[in-house]
Amino acid sequence: MAERKVRKTAGKTAANTTKRTATKTTAKTAAKRTTRTKAAAKEDFRIGELDQYLFSMGTHYDIYKKMGAHEAVMNGKKGDQWLNRKQNTVELFKLPTYQIWQENERSHCYQQYTNDERYVICGGAYPIIVCKGMIGSVIVSGLAHNEDHQIIVDVLSKYHDEKNKI
Repeated sequence: MAERKVRKTAGKTAANTTKRTATKTTAKTAAKRTTRTKAAAKEDFRIGELDQYLFSMGTHYDIYKKMGAHEAVMNGKKGDQWLNRKQNTVELFKLPTYQIWQENERSHCYQQYTNDERYVICGGAYPIIVCKGMIGSVIVSGLAHNEDHQIIVDVLSKYHDEKNKI
């Protein structure tokens, strides 16, 4: 009988060891998945359903990684360089940079600025003009230049519509 108890105990110990090993393996696999997910999250700034849910509950503690300003590189230029170049362009011409790009596509009238590192001929900057004077600008960068422009148009249109409701 003593032998049976020892064997049963040994069997249980072996089973527990196997369980523990399986748990450790599962934990390592989960950790690898989490690490891969974190690495992917660094590259992916899109806001998914889980992000929306956590944000609405007030418990999304990593939302800053997806919202706000993030330095990006486009065509070898850092994001802040693109913003500066868009700002310089909109301040020089006092026109939306998407309009400048469209006119340049048709007539090449702004071609001399395409090789100038201070300016950029693409959409994404919009002047704020009050009483025929430019008081500032709205600048978006990080998407395709027509999408940058469309974000500005959508936001300013919504602002205008809400302002007129009052």
